[in-house]
Amino acid sequence: MNEEKFFQQLKILYERVSALQNDTSGTSLSAQVWLRVALEELNTAFEELKVAEEELRAQNEALATARQTVEAERQRYRDLFEFAPDGYLVTDARGKIQEANNVAANLLNIAPQFLVGKPLVNFVTREERKNFRIKLYQMCQVNWVQDWEVRLVPREREGTKAPFDASMTVSAIRNEKGELVALRWLLRDITERKQVLERLRLLESVVTNINEAILITEIEPVDEPGPRIVYVNEAFTRISGYHPQEVLGKSPRFMQGPKTDRAVLNTLRTALEKFEPVVVELINYRKDGSEYWIEMSLVPLMDETGCYTHWVSVQRDITLAKRAEEDRAQLLREQIARAEAEAANRTKDEFLAIVSHELRSPLNAILGWSKILRSGNSDSVQTNKALEIIERNAKAQKQIIEDLLDVSSIIRGQVRLQAHPTHLVQAIEAAIDTVHPTADAKKIQVSSYLDPKVGLVWGDPDRLKQIVWNLLSNAIKFTPAGGEVKVWLTTANSQVQIKVSDTGIGISPDFLPYVFDRFRQAEDTTTGAHNGLGLGLAIVRQLVELHGGTIQVESPGLGQGATFTVQLPALANSSDVSYLEQQA
Repeated sequence: MNEEKFFQQLKILYERVSALQNDTSGTSLSAQVWLRVALEELNTAFEELKVAEEELRAQNEALATARQTVEAERQRYRDLFEFAPDGYLVTDARGKIQEANNVAANLLNIAPQFLVGKPLVNFVTREERKNFRIKLYQMCQVNWVQDWEVRLVPREREGTKAPFDASMTVSAIRNEKGELVALRWLLRDITERKQVLERLRLLESVVTNINEAILITEIEPVDEPGPRIVYVNEAFTRISGYHPQEVLGKSPRFMQGPKTDRAVLNTLRTALEKFEPVVVELINYRKDGSEYWIEMSLVPLMDETGCYTHWVSVQRDITLAKRAEEDRAQLLREQIARAEAEAANRTKDEFLAIVSHELRSPLNAILGWSKILRSGNSDSVQTNKALEIIERNAKAQKQIIEDLLDVSSIIRGQVRLQAHPTHLVQAIEAAIDTVHPTADAKKIQVSSYLDPKVGLVWGDPDRLKQIVWNLLSNAIKFTPAGGEVKVWLTTANSQVQIKVSDTGIGISPDFLPYVFDRFRQAEDTTTGAHNGLGLGLAIVRQLVELHGGTIQVESPGLGQGATFTVQLPALANSSDVSYLEQQA
C-alpha cells in the first residue's frame, strides 16, 4: 500500500465518523448503540491502518534493498571501468568525452578529470581527423559495434609520449526512443603489436624468398618414422622438386638414399636425442631421383615454458660446390700423380746415373790394375797393392749389388726374416768387427757399451747385424779422420734400444725429414764428397720396421754429429716366444 492509498483510507474513516455524528443528532436510537457502531468502525479503520503501515514498511525495505543493489552494481561498473586493462571512454554523440578510466588517461597523457569535456578528435593526428569525423557521423546512424584503427597523439608535456597506433571498439548507447545518447569507446595501444606483425611479415617474406630450403618438423620421435614435416618454403620445392602437399606429414628421411652417409646420420641422431644444434653435409635425393648435396643446419625451437617443440632445418644446396671440390681434388690427384711420375722418372734417371757411376768407379779401378798386372812389369809390392785394390773395389761392387737387391726385395715385399730369439750383443759385436778395418784406416775410434742384462729379441740375426753394420758404416763414412763413433745397447720401457752416435759432419734441419729416403744422402746438401747410392739408411728403416721396431735420428746441426736410435720389442717370457713362433 502506497502513501496515496493510506491517506485515502484516513479520509474515508473521517467521513464515516462525521456521518455517524450527523446520524446521532437526528435519530431516536440510544447513544450506546451509535457508540458501539462507531467503535466497530474505528476498530476496522485501525486494522486497515495497521495493514497499510506494514505494507509501507515492507515497501521501504524493498526500496532500500533495491537502492543497495543499484549502488553495488554502480560500484562494480565503476571498478570494472577504472581497473580494466584497456582504456575506456564514454562520449556524447558528438564525441565529447564524459567519462574516462585511468588506462585511457595514461594513454592520452592527461588526468581523467581533465579529459572530461574535451572532444576525442583532439587526440587524433591531423591527417586522420577528417576521416575520424566521417566515421563518427556514420556511427550515429547505425546500431552495431565498429572497430577502427587510428593514430592518436597524447597531450604534449615534459616526458611526453610519442604518437601511437590505437585500436578502437565503438558501441552506441540509445534511449528507449532509439535516440543516440552516448558512445562507449575501448582503446588499445597496438604499436607493439603492429611492430611484431611487421617483423613477422618481414620474417615470412625472408623465409618465403630465401634461396635456402627451410623445413620445420615436430620435435619427436627420434626413432622411425621420425619427426613429421609441418612447414616447407618455396626454396625447398625449387631444390628438391617436391611440393608442400607431397611432404607435409612425412619425415625428411624419405629423401635419403643409398649414398647418404650413415656416419652423418648417426651424428644427426645424436643431436636429435640431445636436442642440440648441429651442422652436417649429406646427400639427399630429389623427386626425379637425382642426388644432390646439402649443407644442413638443424636447430631445436623452444616455447615460452622452456619445452622443445620443433626442429628448424636450413638447407643449402652445395651440389655445385661439391662438384667443383671434387674436380679440384681430381685435378690435384692428377697433378700429384704427374709430379710423382716426373719425380719417379727423375729418380730413375738419377738412380741410373748413380748406379752407373758407383759401378763404373770400382770397375775402372779393377780394369786399370788388371792391365798393370797383365803387363808383367809390376813387382811384388805393386802386385799386392793391385790385388788389394781389386779386392776392395770388387767388395764395393758386391755391396752395391746387394743393396740394390735388398731394396728391390723390400719394395716387392719379398724379404722373409729367419726370425728366432736372438741376443743382440753378438750381432752388434760382429758388425763392429766388420767395420774396424775401415775405421782404423780413418783413425776413427769405435767404442761400445753393451749391457749384458739386455734380454732377447725376436729377429733375424743376419738382418739385425745388417742394421747395425749399415748404421756404423754410415757413421764412419760421414765422420772425418780422428773422429769417434759410439754404440750403446740398453733397455728402455720394455724396448731394446740400439744407439749409434758419431762426431761427424752432422745433418742440417732441412735434410732430417729425408734421411731415410732412398737415393738421398747428406752430401746433397753439403759438399757432395761422399759416394754411395744412398740406400743404406733406407734399408735400415725397412728392416727395423719388419722387426716391429722404430728408428729415429737426431742432429744438433751441421758439423755437430748425429745419433741414430733403434728400438725393438723385447721378449718378456716364453709365452711371447710361443706366440711369435705360431705367427711365423
